[in-house]
Formats: sequence, structure tokens, C-alpha cells
Amino acid sequence: MEKEISLQELFKVLWKGKFIILLTVAIVLTATLIGVKIYDNGKSQVSTIVTLQWEGIDDGQYPDGSAFNDRHLIDSYILLETVEKLNLSNINGNDLRNAIVITPIIPSNIVSQIEKAIKDGKKYDYYPTYYRLSLNNGALKISVSQAQSLLTELVEQFRVRFNKKYVNQTQVNNIINLDFTELEYVDIYQILIHQTELIESAASLRLEENEHFVSNNLKIGFNDILIRCNLLRGTTLKQISSRIDTYYLAKNEEYLISQYTHEINRLESELSKAVAYEANLREIIENYDGNQQTIILPGADPAQIIELDTYYNKLMDNLLNQQKIIIELENEIAYYDKMIERYKGEDSEYEFDQEERAAQAVELEADIAAAVAILEQLIDDANVIIGEHNQVKVSEVIRPLTAPQRQSGVNLSLYSAIALLVGCGLGAAIVLFKHKWH
Repeated sequence: MEKEISLQELFKVLWKGKFIILLTVAIVLTATLIGVKIYDNGKSQVSTIVTLQWEGIDDGQYPDGSAFNDRHLIDSYILLETVEKLNLSNINGNDLRNAIVITPIIPSNIVSQIEKAIKDGKKYDYYPTYYRLSLNNGALKISVSQAQSLLTELVEQFRVRFNKKYVNQTQVNNIINLDFTELEYVDIYQILIHQTELIESAASLRLEENEHFVSNNLKIGFNDILIRCNLLRGTTLKQISSRIDTYYLAKNEEYLISQYTHEINRLESELSKAVAYEANLREIIENYDGNQQTIILPGADPAQIIELDTYYNKLMDNLLNQQKIIIELENEIAYYDKMIERYKGEDSEYEFDQEERAAQAVELEADIAAAVAILEQLIDDANVIIGEHNQVKVSEVIRPLTAPQRQSGVNLSLYSAIALLVGCGLGAAIVLFKHKWH
């Protein structure tokens, strides 16, 4: 019969073999950690949470109304640009796409509403704006740092792609960058007015999108640009127009006279067509027999009968509109006739002093130069604000809420604890076996 060992003697034996136990634990723990590391590297993931914010995303649409799909976050263009940007020549677009998992994040209260709608047999539409992007860097055989850079670049390339397709990149075009030497004053004035309108249009469009936006560099917003445009209209531009009209200023009067003569010929042609059309309408109305419709309102006094002839009313409306057009054309022709008379000096009602006109021409040149300087500054300021506004708008389109972080595929603490227990047990077994052998 084998001799039994007491508990005290057992502890004594184990204590004597403590170094063997510690060595066994160390070997088992090291082997376990190496194995876990190898396994984990093959299953390692890096993930980040992003939020999408633009007009229409809550309805699952892009700003132009086209449908948004979360797979658009990793479309071919974005993947190829990302790989090229990071010089990851060992990875192709398909491998990268297969290694990425996009998981929509739905708030718990929305989940409850969806479940309730399903139970009630109703439809519930919800379009997530939060997503988790997970990249299996183990499958791609790249490091965690490379995976983090890759996810960051993916987000950036989606922003770039969105910016090109949906953000208004138009800036204010400079149309006053011209040589005004050979241009007439009336033409210069029209160019200045059109330039002002371009600035106002660009500022108004952005003001509707974000009325509170203020430039970090200039400390002004789009409303400030509009105010400055209004001031320019009410002061310098108004003064330019007033000088031209009051003193009939021109660089080349013969040129203006020829231009006005050409315009009169064009307007007279339009007037002839308008008069002919008006006469045709009159003839149709005079020969129209009528086609009245009687309308009796339910419950109303029988005497209150409404008789309508919609076609006759339409003819009369057209006639009135045509007469209005004729009057406007006649007024324009009369205006140009009067301008020609005055530039020729044939208008007895208009007398002018040549020295005064020359002095006013000098003042006009100064006003034009001042207006050009103001407009050029407005163009520069407007484009700076538009550029900053576009940057802010794009930066909010897709925004990471967390930095890309590694997610372990195994529970290291659990495996370490198991390895510790196995090592202790195996070490104790070796010590006891050795003791029994002796």
C-alpha cells in the first residue's frame, strides 16, 4: 500500500520546489502570451466612431436629393485615393473594402420606437447619422499605427469627395480687372453695377446657409459684405450715375450717338412687332362672340349669379400687357432720341458749360477709381469669407467622435489568469512527481 502524505508535508514539498513551480508558471505564461499575441494579430481591429452632418442626411439623402448609402463611405474612389495617399502599394481596393465593417449606431430610444412600430404593423423610417468604422488590420497584415492612419485618411477622403461634389466652390469673379481707358462712362458704370451684383449674390447665398458665420481672419460675416455693397451703391456708384446723367459726360460722343442710334433702330423693330400684335388682339376681341359660363353658388341668393368668360378675360389681359409693352418701348425710344439731341447740342432745353463738363469729367474719373478700389477690396474679403465658410461646412460633413483605437480580439487578462493557474498546477505536479520519484 502506498504511503499517504500529510498536508503539512505537502506544503513543505511544494515550498521546496517553489523555483520549479515559478519556472513552470513563467514558461506557460510566456507561451500563452506569445500564442495569444499571434492569434490576436490575425484578428486585430482598429475602429473609430464618426458622425455625418449635412442638409438632407436625416432623410437619407445628399444635398442634391440623391440617396445616401453607408457603403458610399468606402466607394472605390475613396479607397483608391486613401491607398495612394498613404503609399500602401501592398493593399488593393477590394482587400481594403472587405476588411472594413460599417456599423450604424442607433440610439436606444429610437430602437424602442422601431420595435413598437413593428408590433403595431407600421413602418418606421430612421436614417442613422452615427457610424462605427472598424478595420481588420490583422487581415490586411498591417500595423495598428498604419490602420489608424488608414481610417483617418478614409474619413478625410470622404470629406474631400463630398466637398467636390456637393459644396458650392464658386467664388466672386473679378470682372473689373479691365482697361477702362477705351470704355465709355455709361459702360464702365454698368460693369461696376454688375460686379456689385455678383458680390451681393454670392454673399446672400451663403447668408441663407449660415447667417451667423464670421470669418476668423477678417472678423466679419456675409451681412457685413452686403452692408458695404449697399453703401457703395448709395454713395460712389450713385454719384457716378448722377454725374453721367446730369452733365452727359462721354469720352467719345460720336460713338455714343452711333450706339444710341443702333438701339433706337432695334427698339423700333420691336415696337412694330408689338403694335402689330396689339392690333391683332383688338381684332380678335372685336370679333369674339363670347362664351360665358354661369356659376350659381350653393345656398346663395338666386340673384347672385356669376357669369364668367375666361377666354375673353385672357384676351383682355394680353391686350393690356401688350399696351404696357408698347408704352415702355416708346418711352425708351424717346429717351435715346433725347440723349442724341443733347450729345449733338440740339436740345434747346439743355445748356451746359464746357469747362464745367470738363471739371465734372475729372471728378467722374476719380469716382470710378474709388469705386474700383472699393470693389476690389470687397471681392478679396468676400472670397476669404467664402473660402473659410466652405472649410467649416466641409469639416462638419463627417467628423470623428473618437480617435482610431485598437480593439483586441481576445481577453488578455482572462488568458493570463488561465495560464497562471495552469502553470501553478503543472509546476506543482512536476514537484510532486519528482518527490515521489525520489
